[in-house]
Amino acid sequence: NLIFLRITVKFNISIEQIEKFAAHLDELLFLESQKGEYLLSHSSRTAIGGSQKKSALFIKLKAFNPERLLEWLYKRVRFIFSPFPITVTILIILAGTYQLIGLSGTIPHSVSEVFGLTTVATAVVALFVVIFMHEFAHALVCRHYGGRVREMGFLLIYFQPAFYSNLSDSYMFTEKKHKIYTILAGMYFQILLGSISVMLWQIIRPGTFISDTLLVIVVVCFVSLLFNLIPFIKLDGYYLLTDLVDIPNLRQKAFAYLKHLSVKAMFGIRTKLVEPSRREKKILVIYAITAFLYSFAILYFVGDYLFKILVSKWEGFGFVLFTAIFLVIFKPLFMSTAKDITEAVREGAIARISCKRKVVWGVLLVALILILVFVKTDLRVSSSATLLPIESFSITAPYESVLRSVYILNGKDQLRSEKICQLSTYDFSVFRLDPLAQEGAEVHVGDTLLTVSSNLYKGELAQIRSELKKSFAEYDLLISDPKAAEIARSKAEVDEAKLKLSRKISDCDRAKKMRDGELISEEEWEKAKNDRNVAEKQVQIAESKYELLKSGPKAEELSVIEADIDKFTAKESYLLEQIEASTFIAPFSGRISSTTAKDEILTLVRTDSMEVLIAAPEQDIDIIAVGQRAVLKVTGFPTKSFHGSVVRIQETAVGESEQKIFKVTVVTPNPDGLLKPGMSGYAKIYCGKKSLGGKLIRGIVRFFRVRFWAWW
Repeated sequence: NLIFLRITVKFNISIEQIEKFAAHLDELLFLESQKGEYLLSHSSRTAIGGSQKKSALFIKLKAFNPERLLEWLYKRVRFIFSPFPITVTILIILAGTYQLIGLSGTIPHSVSEVFGLTTVATAVVALFVVIFMHEFAHALVCRHYGGRVREMGFLLIYFQPAFYSNLSDSYMFTEKKHKIYTILAGMYFQILLGSISVMLWQIIRPGTFISDTLLVIVVVCFVSLLFNLIPFIKLDGYYLLTDLVDIPNLRQKAFAYLKHLSVKAMFGIRTKLVEPSRREKKILVIYAITAFLYSFAILYFVGDYLFKILVSKWEGFGFVLFTAIFLVIFKPLFMSTAKDITEAVREGAIARISCKRKVVWGVLLVALILILVFVKTDLRVSSSATLLPIESFSITAPYESVLRSVYILNGKDQLRSEKICQLSTYDFSVFRLDPLAQEGAEVHVGDTLLTVSSNLYKGELAQIRSELKKSFAEYDLLISDPKAAEIARSKAEVDEAKLKLSRKISDCDRAKKMRDGELISEEEWEKAKNDRNVAEKQVQIAESKYELLKSGPKAEELSVIEADIDKFTAKESYLLEQIEASTFIAPFSGRISSTTAKDEILTLVRTDSMEVLIAAPEQDIDIIAVGQRAVLKVTGFPTKSFHGSVVRIQETAVGESEQKIFKVTVVTPNPDGLLKPGMSGYAKIYCGKKSLGGKLIRGIVRFFRVRFWAWW
């Protein structure tokens, strides 16, 4: 028989004593409440002794109690929480945001001019001041709704500097909106400060110290705001999200639940995790996956950058130092994983895995190994690509009175030839594009692209031919018998030439006076002198002819005439060569194109095939060979693929010491003319087949066989 005794003991305990006892238990975190969960999880905003796990990704440096300063400040600025000041700040934010959107095209250019070595100190100071005031905005709003802020300080989170404030009292607010207002206060202040700075920057004259400082503040406010809104690390965006979804300690819960699902799926082992609700499951899974990807991306890029700096500076010692930093950062993860495995072994969880599941995982492991060893896929080299015509011919005017033509044959058998045409000082003639010079027009081989019409060369050629004709006539006269009629006619020619000379001398004197009075141009004055000189020569020729007819031919005279004929013939040939050199003929059939060169006159291109230049990394040059297949995709036609083959590999590497590249030339047919010179895109060179495992370890083997080997 069981005997139950009921003993009733009466204590005289007041309600106040019970409340104090409960508050004391809550302070010791013995009660399950939102505040307790917040204090245990939000280590970036609290200072609970011993509750915070040490991590290199989260370093709290120093804290202070701001209550007295905060109370003094709140008494002086609490008027801003009334409706009118809040309305004014909203209007300022709207106006500043509108101006910022309107200046979106100007600000990047201005930032590139302002930001430099001289503004680094200004940017750092502005960053710390803005973040510090950001945290005080949180604290003031928390104080306004009755909370206390007992701690503020500085920390490094994911290697980013930040301030923090202990807002744990906000979780005691009865209204949820007050919590959200407290979280939004800092971001609201940053937007307000950035808007005011934008408007002042528009007013103040650019180029001054105040203007540059305001622009720095604008950039700091809005860039740090974007970073602060990211909910995947414990900043304002994260705490705002936890308040909106009503799941405190969201990050830890999400990763714990993801770990629970992974262990359950792989080993069939259930962890001691409390099963969340159906709504929470969706939120936790989505957040865990996105937060993991974001954190992995940050750590990867920071780690890659740090690895390159340390290894390039200290080589082997830098590699050891990087490894040590890596182990320090991920020590908590390694320790917790080891602890979980130890507990699983001690509790016999691994031994309880079913034989069926072990067989399944064994089969999957063997299948994975077989796939890595025997399944071969394409070994590809992917890189950016630039398109050039397979053949081009350009005419430019790089300097005054100089024409340059450049012929380029791209592809396998590359060829380049250049021709310079130097025009004389007085040869400022008309450029005539003949017959086709419009962009996009078709040109056939042999067509004239450009002729240089030269008044000087043409005038000299006509004069030389006239002199040559007269020399032949004189020669004929010397070898023929003179007749009385011919002598009389020659005498008349002398008289006529003298009469013309008299008129030309008079015209020249008149032209000189007009030139001195600036009534005619230099060209007209030169023409008058030239006409007088021609008339004088005509008189001399006529007199020589007359004397020759009277005296009869001599052997010496015949030699002189023959020498003149040779001289004029050589001069005629020279002028014909010069005129021919100033005529540019199309060396192939193609289309007239244009480039951005300032000195370009015209460019002829042939694009039935295109040359594709690919920047291949040095580490992939061992697998690239002539004849390999290549596939190109360009930005202008994303749905089309263009096929070609490798025809040439550059012999010399170019680029910086750590980023050497080889230019690989690929020729791809372009019968439809879709590809245009200057287009950009990406190309893949298919370098044969290789197993999946070989592709995975290829980079690791290269690192240890080259870089690691060179350090020791």
